[in-house]
Amino acid sequence: MCCCNSCTNKWMCCCGCHVTSGSLVIAWLYLVSSLLTLPSAFSALVSQYHLVAFNLIHLTLTLLFCLSAIPIIVGEMCTQRTHHMYLPYLIINPVALIVALFVAIFAPSTNIMSRVPNHQQHDAAAVFVATLMLFVLILSLNIWMYSIVYRAYQFVKRYGQEE
Repeated sequence: MCCCNSCTNKWMCCCGCHVTSGSLVIAWLYLVSSLLTLPSAFSALVSQYHLVAFNLIHLTLTLLFCLSAIPIIVGEMCTQRTHHMYLPYLIINPVALIVALFVAIFAPSTNIMSRVPNHQQHDAAAVFVATLMLFVLILSLNIWMYSIVYRAYQFVKRYGQEE
């Protein structure tokens, strides 16, 4: 059942909820997962000195994802909805995914090359393929979530506070 005349299937997402509600759930998921990831990102930065660049990228992306979720949560919770609150997520997410792609390609090989030379390294290809498969799965989920947030952005830009 729609709560306004502008509701169509375009404004619905998973399980029939509205895209603005879906984007709020996505923002909470990003915020909670980012906050849970921060301690491990900090400890990896300190303990894995041979991967400082990759760990610094991981920490930066974690902080950016956390910061991009906050405007959506605050805007939805305070009912001060504006299409601008979605822009940090819509800008940061694609940039972060491109950076993550490069990390997914280069981090496994760097990690394997940093091992002790006499260690068997026959699993390099398997690690690389598994990492890329995991990245494709995560990329698919991110594209789906991005489409929900983008449709929420379009809805709020078009209809403002109504829902």
